[in-house]
Amino acid sequence: MKGILSFLKKAVNVVEGRKKKRKLIMVYAIDMSGSMADTEKDMMPAYDEYQKYRAGVHPDTAVITVLFNHSVVCVCDGKKVSAVPKLKYQPSGSTAMFDGFAFAIRKTLEWKKKPDNEFADADVLYTFKTDGYENSSLYNSAETVRSLVQSTLKDTANGKSSYIILNEFCINGVELAQNLGLGVENVQMFFRDKGGIECVFKAIDIAIDIVADTGAIEGTEWKEQSDKITYGRMTLGEIDKSTEELRNTLDFNEREIARFEKLAEEEGLTSEFEKDYLAFLESLDKLNELKKKFKGTLFAELAEAGVKRQVRDGRNIMKFALNKEIKKRVAENTERAELFKSMYNEVPTQKKFEAAVQDFQNCLSGINRLIEDTLTKYKFFTSANISRTGAVIRAQEALYTEIINDFFSAHKDLVKLSLGASNTTLYGSQNPSEERKVNFLERKMATAPNDVVECLKTAISGYEFWTYCAETKQRSFSQYTAFDAFRREYIVLQRWFTQLDKNLKHCGINSVNELLAMSPSSAS
Repeated sequence: MKGILSFLKKAVNVVEGRKKKRKLIMVYAIDMSGSMADTEKDMMPAYDEYQKYRAGVHPDTAVITVLFNHSVVCVCDGKKVSAVPKLKYQPSGSTAMFDGFAFAIRKTLEWKKKPDNEFADADVLYTFKTDGYENSSLYNSAETVRSLVQSTLKDTANGKSSYIILNEFCINGVELAQNLGLGVENVQMFFRDKGGIECVFKAIDIAIDIVADTGAIEGTEWKEQSDKITYGRMTLGEIDKSTEELRNTLDFNEREIARFEKLAEEEGLTSEFEKDYLAFLESLDKLNELKKKFKGTLFAELAEAGVKRQVRDGRNIMKFALNKEIKKRVAENTERAELFKSMYNEVPTQKKFEAAVQDFQNCLSGINRLIEDTLTKYKFFTSANISRTGAVIRAQEALYTEIINDFFSAHKDLVKLSLGASNTTLYGSQNPSEERKVNFLERKMATAPNDVVECLKTAISGYEFWTYCAETKQRSFSQYTAFDAFRREYIVLQRWFTQLDKNLKHCGINSVNELLAMSPSSAS
């Protein structure tokens, strides 16, 4: 990236005549959350070219680079600046800022203690670069990072430590600095475009020169020098003094984005989230008003960039919330599938079965309505979003089809078992002849009528449910492949009961119902 090298090669040292003698450790902790999207095309080549430049002017530099979003990764572990690997930077996810900052500090302290490390006593410059607010750290808080920062500032036995914070124009970096025990003199703004990324490395270069020459950034020297960096037609210092209202508005919106991003992560697309999101959309109106107020100036461009970025971030969070909510409901539906599975090897009550079917279908309909309502309310959802959610619906429908087929396949087997058990009890064989049926049933009625009654009660309880499925709900379930096999087996059972009525007449009993109505004593 020629632009980065060219502006640095033309740059004048902070203080002319200084000779760089000190070894230096340069630590980058860089925000790689989703809100940094679209900066990678400028960030990666700028970072790479800057390391090459520093290798030429100050080779006694080691580099530690940490990237953070919802997780933290070290992509350069104390390599000499001449051997730093190219930056792979793909923004995504949320912002575990405190985890990222704390990891970078601890990583540096551990690395300095390695045996035979030529940088064991080197001074350290920590650069924290972010465009947003903390919203997903799991292991560290502002207090943790503050303690680490203050400890490294005080402990100078093995080299001094310095910190600079580079925050996007729309973020209150001073507040972040104060939370970490630093001051306004440690903070500088940056912008998202190519010129803004150049400002980042200009500010870093000034800081490195100061640390390499004097050992640490003390007082306001770095802030004063970096305020002179030009962005567009103005210096960063001039922009800082002239845009308080605009920056406050952008900062407020960024806090709201961070807040409902966390809400989306924890809860999904709840009514509370939607309420916050709609309030956020209204807050963008003020930015549009400021854009008109500053028409024709750099500030109008900054307002426009802020609106575009915050609209994009808000939409991405809304999409995330929708997907989170869908996943939550899909998980609930998967639990409902387990209820069906519990009925595979038992004859459920009609009420229990109907409740399971209705519950599953209601949840599936709820996912459909959620998607349709969201697409209606928020027009920015693309065909890609629709197709992804459509795939979820199809997967859920496939799951429902699978468990219904498995249900009827299992109950086809239960019908067979019921027939076999009933034949054995009433006729002494699973496949008796017609003559054997009558003779054995007569003897059974004479010797153990209670066994006959109990057998028929069990058979009929299953028969009633299977009749409900095979007859009452035949049209509802006929589309399922396993239903036909189940119904064929049911028809065999239906004929068995018809034949049983005839066989009972030989025993002086007119029907199955008459037998069941008899008390055990009268049956004997």
